[in-house]
Amino acid sequence: MQEENNHFEKLTDNIKEYVNTRYDLITLKLTQKIANIGSQIVAIIIIGTVLSMFLLFVNISIALYLSSVLNNNYAGFFIVTGFYLLLLLIFIIGKKRLILTPISNFIVKQILHDEQA
Repeated sequence: MQEENNHFEKLTDNIKEYVNTRYDLITLKLTQKIANIGSQIVAIIIIGTVLSMFLLFVNISIALYLSSVLNNNYAGFFIVTGFYLLLLLIFIIGKKRLILTPISNFIVKQILHDEQA
């Protein structure tokens, strides 16, 4: 009887150790995925900021050029503003297809992607 209790205790200890190991593994995988997504978000923000500054100066240059070609101080800026208003309307109309779906797909792909080296 003593030997049976000893086997039962060993089995119980092994099950506890297995559950603890699985918990630790899941915690580590989740932490890795969150770190990967977080670092990609930071990279996207940095690249987006630099790209925004670049586009700002390109748009100012285009507006000034158009203004000089049209001999009107404001016309170039109105044309560039109209272009961005049109772009805004396109994004509002196609918000789901152009913005929400690609971002959702990116996040799901990052979460489900199992990195094995």
